This record gives sequence, C-alpha cells and structure tokens, in this order.
Amino acid sequence: MDYRDVQLEPNSVIYADIPYPGTEGYKVGFDADEFYKWAEQKAQEGHQVFVSGYDVPEGWREVNSYDRRSMKNKKVTDRLFTPENRQT
Repeated sequence: MDYRDVQLEPNSVIYADIPYPGTEGYKVGFDADEFYKWAEQKAQEGHQVFVSGYDVPEGWREVNSYDRRSMKNKKVTDRLFTPENRQT
C-alpha cells in the first residue's frame, strides 16, 4: 500500500523503513524527497514520525542506532531518525 493512502488516527506513531538509496528489490520509482515532505507534514500535524535509514535530509535527527549483521554477514549500523521539530 502506498504510504499516502494509509488512514491515520489522531496522534499516531508512524514508523517507516523506506527503500535505502542504492538498494535493489524495492518498488521502482520511490520518491524519497516526496516521502520526507509527507513525513514532516505528518509530524507538524501532531503524529510521531520515525524513519530508519542512513541518509536523511537536513532537519532530521538521530534518536537511536544499533549494530547488526547484514544478509551478506557484514556489520551494519541501523539508524532511526525523527524530524527535529518533534520533542521525542
């Protein structure tokens, strides 16, 4: 389902694990810039928004990170971000 089609209850918590730039196997044509605009708007509406990723736009801050092994057995650090204007 497209994220824009999700019906949100007031003050929802949104967690998104969007396609990372340069990865394969995801829906073609995902527009990360549009997603981040949408997510920032949802945060301004009072929702708590969290996005996992490595490369986020300015105006987002890291709230958590953890190390894990990738499917290729490489050490990777997953990071969780939220818009800076949210008090999390």
